[in-house]
Parts: sequence; C-alpha cells; structure tokens
Amino acid sequence: MVTIDPQPGSLRRASEALDPDRPVVMVNLLRFNEHANYEDGTQCSGLEAYTTYSGHISKLVTGVGGEMVYVGYAHDMLIAPEEEQWDQVLLVRYPDFSAFVSMI
Repeated sequence: MVTIDPQPGSLRRASEALDPDRPVVMVNLLRFNEHANYEDGTQCSGLEAYTTYSGHISKLVTGVGGEMVYVGYAHDMLIAPEEEQWDQVLLVRYPDFSAFVSMI
C-alpha cells in the first residue's frame, strides 16, 4: 500500500481536532525500495533517492519553521504486525498545523 499523500478528509479532520496554536510532530515510517524507480532511467538505491529528496525537502521544512527532531534506523518492530517492516523512522516538528499543511 502506498501511503505518501494524506487520505481524503484527513487534513480537514485534523484541522478541526488540533489546537491551531500548538506544535505538531509528523511521524514518517520509511521503507526503501532496493532500486529507485525513476522514469528517466536514473540508477540508484531507494535510500540514495530518499537522501537526495530529503536534502531538497529540508529547505521547505525549515522555511515554514519546521525542524527534524529524530532520524534513525528501525531495527525491529516490537509491536507492529510482521508485514510492517520499516528501514528508518523520521520525526519532524512543525510550529503548528498550518505550517505543516503549507509544507505539503
């Protein structure tokens, strides 16, 4: 299952439920393909592709006042179903929900 973009209605529900003046933290559970899937034929690993992407996106995050709180390898899932395997965990803090929405 691809889960990159918010589900329909999720941004609306979150904006209704969250205090607009409080920070929010986005949890990213990352799983990388062995090989990146570029239409132009670029050859690199999924991790290399994500590293390039994160270099670009970090400027957008800091531009709205966000900051990376934590990044680390996910060694094993203690409570998740076996099919839920992740390579990295990334936490990004935004000053408020509207900053998060403006970034995405």
